[in-house]
Formats: sequence, C-alpha cells, structure tokens
Amino acid sequence: MEMDINRPVFCVTGASGYIGKHLVRALVERGEVLIRTLSRNRDTTNSVHPDVSVIQGDLRKPETLASFLVPGCTVINLAYGFGASSSENLMAAKNLAWACRENLVKRLVHCSTASVFGRVRENVVNEKSSCNPRTEYGVTKLLIEQILYAGSHGYYEYVNLRPTGVFGPGGAAMVGLIASLRKGSRILNYMRSSLFGTRKMNLVNLDTVTSAIIFLATSDQKKVDGETFIISADDEPDNNFQYVENYLLNRLNIKDYLLPRIAVPSALLSFILRVRGRDSDNPGRIFDPSKIRNTGFRNEMSLEDGLAKLVKWHLRKETSDPREGM
Repeated sequence: MEMDINRPVFCVTGASGYIGKHLVRALVERGEVLIRTLSRNRDTTNSVHPDVSVIQGDLRKPETLASFLVPGCTVINLAYGFGASSSENLMAAKNLAWACRENLVKRLVHCSTASVFGRVRENVVNEKSSCNPRTEYGVTKLLIEQILYAGSHGYYEYVNLRPTGVFGPGGAAMVGLIASLRKGSRILNYMRSSLFGTRKMNLVNLDTVTSAIIFLATSDQKKVDGETFIISADDEPDNNFQYVENYLLNRLNIKDYLLPRIAVPSALLSFILRVRGRDSDNPGRIFDPSKIRNTGFRNEMSLEDGLAKLVKWHLRKETSDPREGM
C-alpha cells in the first residue's frame, strides 16, 4: 500500500487478538486513516481492507520493527504473548519502546489491564490507587507499563489504558456463565447465585474499550500524554452478578430457580476468593471511570445493550456463522 502523508497512520500490534480485530474494523469504519498491523505470519498479502497493510515482523525481533513503524505514526499496543514467558513479554516491551524512539513515532497507546491493581483493600479503585498484583500475569502487565512509560520520556507521547473485564460477541468473558446456565447443574447454579448475590462484575463492553482506545489515540496531547486511564462501566448500578444472571436467564428463556436465593454474607465470598488465590478478594470493589469521562469520553453502549448484543450473538452462533452480529 502506498503511503499517504496527509492521512494519519495507526500501527497496531496484537491486531489478530480479540480486541485487535474489533479495533481494526472500527478504525476502517472511521475512514481517512491508514492502518499497519504486525504479523509473524509469512503470508502478509491478504489484507482485510485497502487501507490496511499487514507487515511481517515480531516484537521479539527488534530488527523487524523498522519496516512496521513510520515517523509520526500512532502506535496502539495490544500485544501480549499468553503462551510466552514473562521474560519474553518484557523483552518484547523493551523492543517496542526502543523501536518507537528510533522511528520517531508520535504516540504510543498501550492497552494494559485493571488486573495490575491486584489485591487492594479499598472499595473504589482509581488511577491513584496502589498496585499489588499477585499473579504472574498482573505482575508482568505492570512491568510492561513501566517499561513503555520509561522509554517514552523525551521521545514519544505515552497513554496507558486499564480496562476491566472486557465482554462482547466472540470473547471469552461470560462464556462459562452462559454455558453453566444453559447446560450446567441447577443445584450448583443456585448455590453460585446465592453466594455471588450482588457481587460486582466489573464488566465493560468491547465497543466501549475500542472507542476509548481510538479516543485516546486521537485526543489532544495535553489531556492524555503520560496519563493512565481506567476503562470501566462500574458506574452503572446494574453491573453486578444478580442483574447479569437474571438478564441472561430471561433472554435465554431459562426458568428461574424455584427457591429464593439465600443471602450469603460477603465476608464468606471474600474468604473463598482469597483461599482460591484470586487477584481480588473484595466482592464490592469497583473501578472508577471518572478520569476518562472528565476528558470528554462517553461509553459506546450501556451494559444492558452490550448484554443484548452478546445474547443475540450466542443464539445466532448455534445456527449460523458466529461472526454474524459482531
């Protein structure tokens, strides 16, 4: 693809992942932009759109990144090797930071995760809350943030996103719950429903996350450079297990439990989560999205609209192409 210097260029790593695929489609629909994606696949000739170029390369091989990045571009980093070791992921981050400096990129937007907060005691978590991750994933993600931020000083703008539990058509979130409600043990489902009660779900819709990425990739430098933003929908009161389960039961035409749910003390759920080694043992914890809202960003869709879209996709998947409705 021939470069057009009058059109902004977005270089996306991790474009083949769940968020990445959706983001590339959203950028294409936005129009008037050029998109470059990084792929380890040898076959880089099949592009999804004339404005999308697939560049062969690997974050673990820094010599391949020069052909991927162009001066003045905005880099959106969604890459994380779930099958790779922590040291390999950290090396990939160092290579990316170095390449952004060497190739004079304008801005790096990094999509991290709210998991970096780990086990914090406060009920309301914001960007100033301390991070105490307890899993290798959370620790590695936090170190990646630090590497990319340190590499940015004096070279490129840096913006960091921490989304909560991303859900939507085709995603892994909610798959287990839907499968359990439809085919699992009614007794176990009833016990889980009683135990979880109004436990906060910390869900955020895929459309909201991709919109936030694009918003921060194109926002004024003074508003976002060097900043971290939580991406969540926890300000919606219905973002809890009881509401989500009832919504799914109704939309999937599953009968509710015969017995009323037993009110289980939240302290018991907290104890169980702690024993099971979960990153958070606070059932009431919410992630405050007010910082990004104060920059002018608004959610792409409500929690209920997102759940409706998810249910529609699951029902269609059983009889047609699962990509429909995405």
